[in-house]
Amino acid sequence: DPDGWPTLRKSGGHRVLPAEVSVPDLPAADVDALAFSARYEQRAVLGEGGMGRVTLCQDRRIGRLVAVKMLRKDRSDRPELRMRFLREARVQGQIEHPSVVPVYDVGLGPDGMYFFTMKCVRGRTLDQVLRALRAGEDETGAAFSRHKLLTVFQSVCQAIAFAHEHGVIHRDLKPSNVMIGDFGQVQVLDWGLAKVLETEDLPADEGIEELTEDAHTLSGEMLGTPGYMSPEQAMGELDRIDARTDVYALGAILFELLTLTQLHPHET
Repeated sequence: DPDGWPTLRKSGGHRVLPAEVSVPDLPAADVDALAFSARYEQRAVLGEGGMGRVTLCQDRRIGRLVAVKMLRKDRSDRPELRMRFLREARVQGQIEHPSVVPVYDVGLGPDGMYFFTMKCVRGRTLDQVLRALRAGEDETGAAFSRHKLLTVFQSVCQAIAFAHEHGVIHRDLKPSNVMIGDFGQVQVLDWGLAKVLETEDLPADEGIEELTEDAHTLSGEMLGTPGYMSPEQAMGELDRIDARTDVYALGAILFELLTLTQLHPHET
């Protein structure tokens, strides 16, 4: 290409780009447990799911607060979960976009647990905003007009388009994975189910669920979140997943922004 852009190719009737994000099969760098404890001072637990725990820590070396995600001890003996955890860190770390949380480091910490550190993001999730709007909270209604919500949505679309350009499919887009900062920053969170095109997908997990306020993130043969997953995800047809899978989830989010109701309510 004369402009230096990657060449688009056809696949299954749609246009895709070759993957630019790589996931090398290399072990994470060892980190002495004493050195880890000396550098990172735990402040508070920010959240915990089926795969790992995220903790707010003070990075004494640089003097800033960071989020440290560590693989749960009871999951560390399963090779497929260790691989998925490392892939999340490496994929998120290689997608350098203003709306993707930057990764600072990855390695083995105390007790041989995999960890990675990333920027600590503050704000409200889009899910929390939508819940407040549905409840009729005046303050949230004044702060988040329809124009503001669509501006947030546009930022999410740009981040996902950037990821697609680099061969990465998020696979778990939903309001609880969008963070809105106090000054308008928008971050797309949780790349744990991301698929890198043109690389072998990871083995299926056995029934691991990430618990969130709005729904369960499912893994195994069914990857995604009920209410936002595309038909091919719901049917477990993992070989059909591509950029259009994320576009479907974006459409479900847009429907919810405009109507304050879910496209696919999940009461059971």
